[in-house]
Amino acid sequence: AMAEFRLGNGDAGAEILDMINPITHSYEPKYKTEPYFLAADIYTAPPQEGRGGWTIYTGAAAWYTRAVIEEMLGIKKRGKRLYISPCVPSSWPGFEVKATLGGSVVRIKAKRTGKKRLIVNGKEMEYAPLEGGEITVFVEY
Repeated sequence: AMAEFRLGNGDAGAEILDMINPITHSYEPKYKTEPYFLAADIYTAPPQEGRGGWTIYTGAAAWYTRAVIEEMLGIKKRGKRLYISPCVPSSWPGFEVKATLGGSVVRIKAKRTGKKRLIVNGKEMEYAPLEGGEITVFVEY
């Protein structure tokens, strides 16, 4: 999924995330593990077919979260700078995020316009500086 996002394929990346999303699997009658854990493996041999293994011992959830936040939403914190470059599915007209990062409360509103712009507190910039306080970011993609 991360590779697809990095290649600019938001639809393909989102499709892969959806395939490994435990909530999606919980709709399947054979899936027999918690819908809030990402399983490292799903057993296929009877009589354990559909049971999940290594559900709370892996870093899978952390990697899934990074794929969503850093690659799909394109929100990347580098030191005291916040870069935002979305690669979301084509069906998404936009998204909103509120986060506390580096002592700053950041409100991000992203909208698909066909342009690529980042407006931070009313000024067009390359990144949002994280210097504390509240920051309003408008992203066009």
